[in-house]
Amino acid sequence: MVRLGIGIGIGIALSFFSVSLFNQWQTFRTAILFSEYDILQGIGTLVEDLFEFDIINFFSVGPYTITNFFQPAFLACLLMGFVSGAISGGLKRGFIAGTLVIIISLLIWICLSIFSGQDLIALFQGAQLLDTIGGILGALSGGVLGGIAGGSATSPTYSKE
Repeated sequence: MVRLGIGIGIGIALSFFSVSLFNQWQTFRTAILFSEYDILQGIGTLVEDLFEFDIINFFSVGPYTITNFFQPAFLACLLMGFVSGAISGGLKRGFIAGTLVIIISLLIWICLSIFSGQDLIALFQGAQLLDTIGGILGALSGGVLGGIAGGSATSPTYSKE
């Protein structure tokens, strides 16, 4: 159980800069610009970019290319899920860790957006609702797939807790 908590903690720590690893630190530069005026908005920008990959729009509209599917946000979620699942060990714990890392990152993003004064109502109503749900589902699918892959790569049978 301790390994699961450590895996989730490291996955959450990765959520703040994992997208920046895959888009040549552009997200990090944007967050630095925002943090000059409001530090919470800068940190929220780092977490917000995890939910940029709209999986519903990808499968309904296209274009169906490999480069369009493996966007930085999806790769970041895969990385977070894989690392947290590998640390947790085991298929079931990897699934749990990958899921919880994305859900906790979503809650962190919502809380930081509220405290920095951003308008979240616009994201969860009207035309933006489908894009927001698609982004959340895209991040969740990346985290779960990464968690399953990382958990199955490390079997819990090599160490007894």
